Amino acid sequence: MAPRITYEQSSEQIRELWDRVDAAREARGGEAELDGYRELLDHPCAHHQVVDHEVLDEIHQVLRRLDRYDEAIQAKREAIDAGYRSTPDPEADIAECLVEAGLRAEADALFAELRRRDPDEVWLYNSAGWAYSRVDDQKALRWLLDGIQVALKTGDPDQVIGQLLDMTRDCWDRVGAAHDAEMIARVEVFQRDWVRPPYRSRSLGKPSRLDEPKQRCAHCGFDPDLPPSSAVTAAKSRAVEAPAKMVLSLAWFPADEWRLAMERWPDLLDELPADHAEYSQRIEARLKWMSKLTPGQALTVSPLSVNELDETEGENAGSGEGRSRLAAEIALTGRALRWPPSRNDACWCGSGRKYKKCCGPTPPAEDRP
Repeated sequence: MAPRITYEQSSEQIRELWDRVDAAREARGGEAELDGYRELLDHPCAHHQVVDHEVLDEIHQVLRRLDRYDEAIQAKREAIDAGYRSTPDPEADIAECLVEAGLRAEADALFAELRRRDPDEVWLYNSAGWAYSRVDDQKALRWLLDGIQVALKTGDPDQVIGQLLDMTRDCWDRVGAAHDAEMIARVEVFQRDWVRPPYRSRSLGKPSRLDEPKQRCAHCGFDPDLPPSSAVTAAKSRAVEAPAKMVLSLAWFPADEWRLAMERWPDLLDELPADHAEYSQRIEARLKWMSKLTPGQALTVSPLSVNELDETEGENAGSGEGRSRLAAEIALTGRALRWPPSRNDACWCGSGRKYKKCCGPTPPAEDRP
């Protein structure tokens, strides 16, 4: 059976749905935003155009804002089943929901289980301290103070200790307790002398559906077995259509892959910083620069893996051209990260922090020193 539409038409339809969702979000139209996300998931090309676990997580966030906690928890579980990963464990969001819904016993049990799984995850203490600070300052204080001790012990790789201390001070004020001057001084010295500790491997849950093989799309003719240019050419040959919006994507190595890439291709460090956070900020700066040059242009970030580069590019795997070709393929097959995220969403770089607290403040490339 011949495809019903071209790949370009499919891409344009998906982009229009995203635009509608963005407009509903800006207008704070919760139901319209939910409808838009569901239409994205129901689109016949969603299996190769949409990252389902990210959409399900967006649905979770909207339902939380609407105080529809049972539905929000269900959406988060569906996102996790679809491969959603985060730091801390994404079930921390479920525990926060349980606190907000007044289901304290269930929340206590889940937070305790998450702590048992990974007692050194500083972000978990931040999550629990924030959630309990709305309903039980004494319980919040226990989590926050424990989190500060864990941060001091582990070296606080994501620099969470400042947030923990700020929330601790607020809790002390609300319960009328004296501030622990000795602990505050210790934290301030730690922050002043902080050096990023060695990378700590984190368990981010089950493999994502993104890792599953893509299937040929009967609706638009997308064929994952064809290289990007061939897939587009094949789609164009089926019908003459107005050109769709182009999507530009920057190649980027996630933290694990960045370490492997530096070992494999040391010349990457001739122009890029070794520290992954600084490297991600360099990508953010370039994205903002490109956004200013091409207003209205869709921009994404393509997460690269060393193994996939080797498999697809062979001897050209370490070249800029090889990285660019793989980035294009990742964007074409729906595996790229949408940019920019909303201010309060998790940063695209994988740090676990909100975008506004992580890469968001980075100025465009031409404005950086």
